[in-house]
Amino acid sequence: MSSYLLTFLCVANIFCKVIVFDWHGVIANFSKTRAISSFYQMDNKFNFFKNLYKFTKRGVIQKQSEWRSITNALNKDQNDDVYAVINSHKLNPEMVEIIHYLHKKNYALALFSNVDKDSLEWLANQNLQVKGLLTLFTLIWTPSIENGYLRKSDTKAYTDFLKKFKETFDEQELIFIDDSKSKIKLAQKNGIKTYHFKSAAKFKDDLDKIIN
Repeated sequence: MSSYLLTFLCVANIFCKVIVFDWHGVIANFSKTRAISSFYQMDNKFNFFKNLYKFTKRGVIQKQSEWRSITNALNKDQNDDVYAVINSHKLNPEMVEIIHYLHKKNYALALFSNVDKDSLEWLANQNLQVKGLLTLFTLIWTPSIENGYLRKSDTKAYTDFLKKFKETFDEQELIFIDDSKSKIKLAQKNGIKTYHFKSAAKFKDDLDKIIN
């Protein structure tokens, strides 16, 4: 949908506020049980840890490009095994329902997440529900080669997101939903309105105040 049409709909009070969601901790949660299960099914555990150790010797892995170096060292099947471990996300059904509700009510939706582009694509290929959900977002910002694999712990990520946001939505109002206090503070420092997510139930109770 073009920014001109979105602006027109906003003026008409049809498509006004843009709801920007984080992925991990809001839309989906990391499942330790699923990660452990995927790990035990992995055939090449030694290669995984060998590559992981190589990077952790330099410090905590922060760049998605470093994860990619690990997975690229493995063949496709082993690559899938690694993605199955690091992307053991379980969708929050209440949040999925709310997102579909907002979309039906013509609220524009965006995703601003540290889950990298390749991981989201992998998740979409593995799960039709994830694939369908991602189509509801007009804008998706994730660490990628285009932005230098910026993370939301870096204030530059917010600058880059806002640039992409304005290209897509012009001057529409936005509110950013995240479960991390540190990310909320960084967003606020960059002039972004925020909502600190604590649970789907609390978010649902607060929804009218958030979107109006």
